[in-house]
Amino acid sequence: MPSPHLRKMDRKKKKRSIPWKTLFSAGLGLIILIAIIVIAAKGCGGDTPASGAIFGTPPPAQGAAPTPNWEDNVRPEPADKYVMTWDYKPTAFEGVPEGVNVLCPTWLYVEEGASGTPSFENIADQGANADFEGYVNSAHGAGAEVWGTVVSFNPELSKRVITDGTTRQAFCAWLAEQVETLNLDGLCLDFERMDPDNKMDYSALVFQVKSSLPKDKTVCVSVTVKTAVEQPDNWYQSYDYPSLAEAADYIALMAYDQHTASSETAGPGAALPWVEDRLRRALWEIPSDQLILGIPFYGYDFPHAIPEGAEDVERDAEPIWKNGGMKAVAVLRAQIEKLNSDGEVTVRNQALAVDRWITRDTWSNEFQVRYLSFVDKQGLLHRLWYEDDQSVAKKAALVKQYHLKGAAVWQQDYGRDSMWQAVSGAIQ
Repeated sequence: MPSPHLRKMDRKKKKRSIPWKTLFSAGLGLIILIAIIVIAAKGCGGDTPASGAIFGTPPPAQGAAPTPNWEDNVRPEPADKYVMTWDYKPTAFEGVPEGVNVLCPTWLYVEEGASGTPSFENIADQGANADFEGYVNSAHGAGAEVWGTVVSFNPELSKRVITDGTTRQAFCAWLAEQVETLNLDGLCLDFERMDPDNKMDYSALVFQVKSSLPKDKTVCVSVTVKTAVEQPDNWYQSYDYPSLAEAADYIALMAYDQHTASSETAGPGAALPWVEDRLRRALWEIPSDQLILGIPFYGYDFPHAIPEGAEDVERDAEPIWKNGGMKAVAVLRAQIEKLNSDGEVTVRNQALAVDRWITRDTWSNEFQVRYLSFVDKQGLLHRLWYEDDQSVAKKAALVKQYHLKGAAVWQQDYGRDSMWQAVSGAIQ
């Protein structure tokens, strides 16, 4: 249900003087921008940057101070919205899903070079027979922009790129070359597992990347959600939202993986209440018209051992994915449908075969996603939480409710026509 705060957007403007909040925001923005420029200049050598719902609670102070309240960062609804999707290492164009207007192929990588230093590579450098020109031209012909996704998941390599001035300068020059050579409309930076101590340096890097590109090129930054409690050593805290919002055009909030293969308990990957809570926390520090909400097109299968003599299978089952047993794996809607119809499916090389159903394809009113559970032929209990048309539409509706810039789906290969239609229809 739309927040009553959002209906205040049409308030009459005051005529007498400039509101103090406007002066505060403008001054804060200038201070943040100056700080980023200073850090970036230092890095370049001058000429040579969990779970739990706490609705409305301000996040811990990090970097620049947040605005007085999250509602104050809800801007007028953007007239033009993005529906973007990440496309994992495509070598050829395979079409644009319905309603999508930005493709983000994961083409650009920070890898370890022969000497252990960062090596900047596109997928052709890695041996892929990629038709970059054909992909980009076809996407443009279909009315979609192409933002090349830049991936760095190695903490040590990322630290070198972020903090070493010479490496950072070379990285920015390489990205500018790739944007020009591949005829990209922009970049999406996806640096994860970084040292939280370097978050301001990362913002400075983003500022430098943006400055190295032509003004008409877009820079989007993917960020994880904030955990409910400040944890300085948790890499989810490695993004300074306010300074990133100053440095980049847009912020893609990866509002998923609430529960994953590394979680202690089974649960949904993106329960609607959890997503909305994390979105509100982001709005404390990022203007709504810069936020793009990440939406997953996948779920997880969590296997459990059933103790001998268990009276209640679901209550007494014990997780085994954390202790070397069968892994928790991502599942797609198409695989769920096959499991429901045939009673068996192979997921990530793991064969699932139903011996008896506990709960079949059920909608969770609490989490606003789908759920099923069954005992397999080896006697293991499986709990599966996953997305469908209804669940992704409800998440996409937050884009309109909170006046966000758009939605971002992980990932293109996981989608079905009806899910794309649900997302694009909900944000309009």
